[in-house]
Amino acid sequence: MQNIQFPVIVSTLYVLFFTIVCRSSFPLELIMILFAFSPFVLIWLVIRMLKDGVAPEQKFSEGYWYCDVPHASGLPEEN
Repeated sequence: MQNIQFPVIVSTLYVLFFTIVCRSSFPLELIMILFAFSPFVLIWLVIRMLKDGVAPEQKFSEGYWYCDVPHASGLPEEN
């Protein structure tokens, strides 16, 4: 999980910075450069997640919506 923490933090900070720049009075050229560079940040994040991420053990068909939370459908769990 540590391997994907850095790309998540960097891409989140990039989006926040881009939002602040768009809402402020920065030059249009800077906004356009940041906008043009944003797909590369997203692609880098996706590649790092797929490459270094951990695949979950549980399956959706087994009743797990998330990796650690069983399905809360109100039905008793089958053993």
